[in-house]
Amino acid sequence: MDDLKSEFVTQLWQRRGAFWEAVSAMRGRWNVSPKVGLPDNPKKLKILALPPPGMGRRDTPEKKRIDARWRRELSEIAEAVVPVALLERDHSYSMGFGAPEWEPFMSACVLFDPPDTELERFAELGPFLATSLTGSGAVAMAVSPVKQLHDTHEERRVYMKAWSQTFSALFDLYLKPLGLDIDDVWEEIHKARPDIRENMDLELHGLRLRTYIEVDENITWDDVKTAFKMIDRGREERPKTGRPRRDRLRCVQCAILHDRHGWTYEQIAERYGWLDHTLAGKYIADGRRVLEEG
Repeated sequence: MDDLKSEFVTQLWQRRGAFWEAVSAMRGRWNVSPKVGLPDNPKKLKILALPPPGMGRRDTPEKKRIDARWRRELSEIAEAVVPVALLERDHSYSMGFGAPEWEPFMSACVLFDPPDTELERFAELGPFLATSLTGSGAVAMAVSPVKQLHDTHEERRVYMKAWSQTFSALFDLYLKPLGLDIDDVWEEIHKARPDIRENMDLELHGLRLRTYIEVDENITWDDVKTAFKMIDRGREERPKTGRPRRDRLRCVQCAILHDRHGWTYEQIAERYGWLDHTLAGKYIADGRRVLEEG
């Protein structure tokens, strides 16, 4: 997650890339003139998931709708650029993945431009790393591999029931008074728009299959280990482990400090606690290469 946020901040500062384009488009829609800086109180970052002053709060139904639209657009940015594995299921959104834990960070990116001397501090804004499951409180990983999922068939049944009831209410309130028959309406919809079902079938067929080990009261630890070994053998390629040798955003920060603000190697080394000040030169060189990309 940290690497992903670093990449987003790099794009935001460079004003290029898919994330920057999504943020820029939202700024345009909401007529936002971003401030250069950091939120006054990062500990209260969630308040940034609300529209900025003058765009509505939760006092009236209209302002609630504005609030909901603001949050929805923030989630849409996250859904477009954040891998599904780093999105949290949110049932307040319609049949899909919301991104409530990403909303504050996305909102900060819409409302603020990162100061070129504080790119890393900007990237440290939420969402935050998950804590260890052992109770020690130590940060263990960006996203825990342990997930709790509803039964997919039962979940689909609940959603389909809700959509069916919604359509029935729509029919009873608006179409039935016009003398229309519900079966005829369905038939006309399917005839006029066969692409709806076709697109659904295509999208379902194209969904990536994810492998899970289902654990219930009858599954033992040995069963889990055996299942994992089976999954592991079936994987064509293991994910790469370990972090890159140098953090891209830190490299960019070092290059900016040196080239734009005239910081010496010694000053950069002191900032990061490096005993060898020549290390700054390596970060600066890598940072220049990152800035020249694209």
